[in-house]
Amino acid sequence: MVDEFSGLVSKFGPVTLPDGTQHPGFIEEASGFTVIEDQFGMTVKVNLNALPYKGLDLTDASVASVNSINTQIEQIFDTSDPDWLRVDGLVPEPAISKLTVRVTENPERILPGRNRAPLPYGDGAAWTIPPWQFERLVGEMARAETLSRPLPNCVEYTVCQGTVVFRGCVDETGWTTFETFNNAGNPPPDMYLWDLQHDMAQVRLHDGGLAEGEAAVAFTLNDVLVGIGADEMVERIKQNFASNPRALSELASLTNETTVGAADFFYYRARADGPAETQGDWLYFIAPSDIPRQADDAAVDGPRVRPYSYPAPGFFADEALSEPLHANTAVDGDVEHLKARIEPGQALFIADDVGQVYRLDVRAKPSRARVALGVTRVR
Repeated sequence: MVDEFSGLVSKFGPVTLPDGTQHPGFIEEASGFTVIEDQFGMTVKVNLNALPYKGLDLTDASVASVNSINTQIEQIFDTSDPDWLRVDGLVPEPAISKLTVRVTENPERILPGRNRAPLPYGDGAAWTIPPWQFERLVGEMARAETLSRPLPNCVEYTVCQGTVVFRGCVDETGWTTFETFNNAGNPPPDMYLWDLQHDMAQVRLHDGGLAEGEAAVAFTLNDVLVGIGADEMVERIKQNFASNPRALSELASLTNETTVGAADFFYYRARADGPAETQGDWLYFIAPSDIPRQADDAAVDGPRVRPYSYPAPGFFADEALSEPLHANTAVDGDVEHLKARIEPGQALFIADDVGQVYRLDVRAKPSRARVALGVTRVR
């Protein structure tokens, strides 16, 4: 939405599907987007502890700080407040001034079916080709139109004084029968009505002499409304963010970047009102998202200031780093970080990002919200 749907052509253009099939795409051109005004802005109410977490860079034994937003992302947005997110500067009726849609046909002549089975489509070849090709699209539209009408239904044509010369009947499944009387001509064979319609469309498509597979249908629409107004668009944005608040985590971190140094782990004191099994003191191993973006690249997908190159992330009970003490335990909503709950007298082993291994000895707590650690490099 922020880029005003300018990626429509690439998003809905040619693509290779997971099974290797090449989808030709169907949007050939899209331009003249009118979605946001010059004064566009998004305001989000947040409630968080903006102070960073204190951690340690083991490589040079320096104290470091880690931005605290990622571990609070599940709680900082009060989505019960109707004004928790406000979007200003959307035009009342978002639109695209020019949209060109292109549909290609199958390279073969697609024959209509001649049998009712298999239900509900019959044995027409249109139902075996990719759903984005012309013949299949016409068949789908014709079937939807047929079944939207009252069925069964019959139509008769008469001449002179009411003499019936033709009768066509469509039953409740769409199967169509044709009869002529008094040598009025040769009726088409019985078939589903949608097969008849897509077969006629193929004939008309090649009236100009194009060979099978050469035709393509392209049409341009002007001033196409996106389909939702500004108010509904804002509600959908709210719903998307409410269901996935982590989508805002990178953006929020950029606006409140408090990371200092290159911490390998940090200390976290769990909320006292949380479950008993998660309360207390925890050490969190650094996650890739904790490493900030480069200062000269404000984009949320820009490069980070350092690689995440840890050979053995987490906390271990032995120097060989073979007995993990960590898990992705859900603590106050955070499941991203490898973490270990600690008690005075405990020993843990940890490796930094260059592979050096250290022993952490948990000492007596100096205060409720602080821990004391002894750090010894062992190899």
